[in-house]
Amino acid sequence: MDLNDSPMPDDVDVEHQSGVPKHLEQVIRARAVRQKRGKRKLLIITIILIVLIGLGAAGYVLLHHKNKAPAKQAATTQNLPAPAANTNSGVSEYTAPADGLNLAFSYPTDWTVSPASGQSGKAITITSLLVSLPDATGTNTTGKIVVSIRGDISNISELASAQVTTAQDSVQYAYKAPTTAQHQYFYVSFLHFASPVTAQGAFQEVAITSVNQLPKGTAITSDLLGEVDPLVTASFYACTATPCTGSGQALVGVTGASWQSNKALLQVQTLFESLKFN
Repeated sequence: MDLNDSPMPDDVDVEHQSGVPKHLEQVIRARAVRQKRGKRKLLIITIILIVLIGLGAAGYVLLHHKNKAPAKQAATTQNLPAPAANTNSGVSEYTAPADGLNLAFSYPTDWTVSPASGQSGKAITITSLLVSLPDATGTNTTGKIVVSIRGDISNISELASAQVTTAQDSVQYAYKAPTTAQHQYFYVSFLHFASPVTAQGAFQEVAITSVNQLPKGTAITSDLLGEVDPLVTASFYACTATPCTGSGQALVGVTGASWQSNKALLQVQTLFESLKFN
């Protein structure tokens, strides 16, 4: 028998056709598997990093846009009224005929009056132009003053929606040219409305209470104001939008110091002093 045809013993290692020993082939395969897994992990980490970077960029854009939005909105909504530039007006005369309120007074020319002078009516409304009113906190508020002269006082509207008291003692004034039908001196009382709530001592309306001097804290009732005929009041309103029409704006509470120094409020006092009742 030829030696080349004899079987080899079982305990002799057999090399594969590649010529690599079996144990080395297993090592190579294990290393290849580890490298493949490592590449897969690297790919997953790369994808995660890309996603995180994308989310971070999106978050930055949203946050940056959100921070800028209020400034843009503020720029487009600032349309608040401003006080009139020139309030150095002259003086106009008003006369209500005998078949109406039968009175006369002077008022700033750039204020408006309804009805017109010479016309009959049971109520007269004098409205200021836009003025600067210092509120109870000392902040200047753009607003207007509405003076009302009412002959029919059966329904005093401002007393229906709030509890009204005097914010301070009444102050005495003198008419500049009183007629024989009126007293020479009169009192102005300062009315504080419980709603809206304002700082203590502030008032949103003043009223001529004739010869009635009212101490601070006096409750104002329809019966009390009904003793004055006609009823003359001045109310102070804030103008929070343009245009500022009517008297539907919020009331402004002013103080005694402002009443004695603010130009528009001094014009009200001059108007009161000019009243002539026939």
